[in-house]
Amino acid sequence: MSGFVHFVSPSSLTFAGLIEQAFKAQWRKVSPLPIVMIRSHDKRLDDTAGGRGIVLPVSNSRVLKMVEGFRMPAVNTSERLPPCACAINIRYDSDEIGGIAAEHLAAVGFRRFFFVGDPPSAFSEARRAGFAKSLEKRGLRLEADFGFEKRDRMDPETTEQAEARQVTAWLSEIGPSGGVFAANDLIGVRFLRALRICEPDYADTIGIVGVDDDFSRLDDPSEGEPLTSVVPNFAGMGTNAADALERAVQHGDYEPGKVIYVRGAKLVERETTGGFSCADPLLSKIARWISSEINRGHSPTVGEVLARYPMSERSLSEKFRKYRGESMRNFIMQKRVQRAARMLLDSDLSVAEIAQRCGFNKHADLSERFAKYMGCSPTQYRRHHSA
Repeated sequence: MSGFVHFVSPSSLTFAGLIEQAFKAQWRKVSPLPIVMIRSHDKRLDDTAGGRGIVLPVSNSRVLKMVEGFRMPAVNTSERLPPCACAINIRYDSDEIGGIAAEHLAAVGFRRFFFVGDPPSAFSEARRAGFAKSLEKRGLRLEADFGFEKRDRMDPETTEQAEARQVTAWLSEIGPSGGVFAANDLIGVRFLRALRICEPDYADTIGIVGVDDDFSRLDDPSEGEPLTSVVPNFAGMGTNAADALERAVQHGDYEPGKVIYVRGAKLVERETTGGFSCADPLLSKIARWISSEINRGHSPTVGEVLARYPMSERSLSEKFRKYRGESMRNFIMQKRVQRAARMLLDSDLSVAEIAQRCGFNKHADLSERFAKYMGCSPTQYRRHHSA
């Protein structure tokens, strides 16, 4: 069987590399045809002669028009436009993504919920709908939406100033507290930075969850933001794209317009929702700082907390008892166990190694605490959730 297939990868997005890797790995398993890579900035997208099929993100009308003219099967991996009728569309499950965000924001104590959208995109509308639907199932509701306005390029006001002004006006209508779900991390980070400029005290009372983990990594804190994010199943996107293209190219099973949904999203909790919501802004700030330190691998002591937020140990203890119903030490231990639980699922490290990284002296110490807070051993937790 002669020929090859094209794979178009937008190199500007970090997670695109994860999709590409999964596609290549799966394609090698299911097809002998070689892959010709095209980066999104290449002009070679106009030249698809000899190709048996193509995987690409149909993200604007120009690309859509080109795909409509292709004489080969096409698989669309972008959600910016509605599903196109001229390709198989691979999409993340927006109900699942919205549900994960709603469940998390409700779990940390928020009772008011808002959505920050990316108006030009279809994925924004789908994720908003999934978020609202999940809230309704819990007897909660989505109160209001926010979206950044388009700015006149001739306006001397900077983008940062304009966005801070827009967020200020919005906050005057909704109040200073609530859980915010952003359509993606870029929008979430823009909202967070505008919030810090216009109302820095509010930044510790509003919880923000983004999607895609592309603008919130903490590997380089100077570039990233401590944003809690729902991470879609990027590997699943690549694997499904390879399987769909293989069926179309080699078996003639090609249904343009078909939509395949990819499940398997997960949450990465960071500082923007790391604490808990309460009526005391200072305690919310303390809880978020504790959570962020634990996520960075450091378990702060009571002394370190008091050094950063000067008050008496008794006052601090009373605040936790009043708003949390538990001691600060118990809150810290619970966060350490939660971090260990995430590492059990997100890494191949042994339980002993995870125990050490989460500040436990030995494997048995982690197992004892894990059984108390999670109701099972670390090994049982990993086995159950992996399955």
